Amino acid sequence: MEILNKFIFWSTLLLFSIVSLVPFFAMSHIKIMGLPIHYLIVGGSVSILAILTLYNHRGKLTLFDKWLLVLMLGFSLSMIVSVDKVNTMKSIVSFFLRGIGVAFIVNKFVISDRRNNQVVMGLLSVASVVCLIGLVEFFTGRIPFFHKFYLGIRGYPIGFNIRSGMMSTIGHPLSLSAYLVLLVPMAVWFLQKDQREKSFFKLIPLLLILMTILLSFSRSSWIITCCILFVCFFDKRTRHTILTQWKLILISVTVVIMLIYFLPRLRNAFIDRFNFQRVKVEILDSHRSASYKTTWNILKEYPLFGVGMGNFTEIYEYYKAKGSNWSISSPDNMYLRFICETGIAGTLTFFCFIFYWLYQLWKKRNDDFIWAIFVGLIGFLVNQMAGDFFYWLAPQFLFWFMLGLGVASLNEVKGKNG
Repeated sequence: MEILNKFIFWSTLLLFSIVSLVPFFAMSHIKIMGLPIHYLIVGGSVSILAILTLYNHRGKLTLFDKWLLVLMLGFSLSMIVSVDKVNTMKSIVSFFLRGIGVAFIVNKFVISDRRNNQVVMGLLSVASVVCLIGLVEFFTGRIPFFHKFYLGIRGYPIGFNIRSGMMSTIGHPLSLSAYLVLLVPMAVWFLQKDQREKSFFKLIPLLLILMTILLSFSRSSWIITCCILFVCFFDKRTRHTILTQWKLILISVTVVIMLIYFLPRLRNAFIDRFNFQRVKVEILDSHRSASYKTTWNILKEYPLFGVGMGNFTEIYEYYKAKGSNWSISSPDNMYLRFICETGIAGTLTFFCFIFYWLYQLWKKRNDDFIWAIFVGLIGFLVNQMAGDFFYWLAPQFLFWFMLGLGVASLNEVKGKNG
């Protein structure tokens, strides 16, 4: 069984690399047997790995597995009054194959200090490549290897549109930054893991992640990242590490300030994002603020089970409130979308699930690795108020990967404590 364990472990890390580095969002038009290619590659791989995992553990279900089933049941209730039952079924299956199934697999990892290092090295290495691709795109207007492939995508290159930032392989600046927010605490953990190794190379993932988040021009990700760094600085476990790297951090901050000062494009973008009038309008009179009214319009008619998972775009034109952006058929808020699509029943199920497992992680926060996962998950969940990131493949996959990893780590900590 050890060989099968290793196969599942490395295959899951490889799948994460494929999900992160292959721009599946731009390949939805490529279909095999009528199915988008990412359904076959990602969905097929998760299905096989889930079956192998179930076989390897002799079909035994843990408490976490049972909670995952309850969550799927809560979402499945939206089938009852769904306005498009076929689309809802596809969305529920997709949500399992791209997310919940990933948590099921990773939860079964046999975790140890060596495995933790391997996982973190894999996650941060892939994320660093994603960041490098995004930074090259930002400064050159071209995505390495994929430039011609992206030319047909609406809004690419980002630099020639009203919004600043980059797509990288994730598909949008907001989704890219949300994906990276999950890994900020992990990059700090990696930096302080072995304080005897004071290598500049250990700082590279954190610097790349922070630079990419900064240049994504996602204000929600800026705020959340600052909060995470604030927590890390005042946590006695990581404060010493940050202070020992103060010279490199100071040099990095100076370089960023110089770039902003000498590059008009950067300077103008920052001025635009911090413009008081624009921020005020976007909070009080924008598509996002109008989405609350749109949600209320839908909730009045579909309160308990919603319009069916995946069906927000189907009914958006009919229920959208005044001030909504006609070209954005999304509330730009995952929780509003959950309420609309799965109703009170599905949304409460999700929050019960999340709060329960976050509380389990919180109870073991003295473990540095679990604490890093917990902080990253919290940051991502807060960021969901600015986007529906569970409908983007890479952020969704990484969130459920991290949650499954956190629960697996809980099992390891319990084992150590006897």
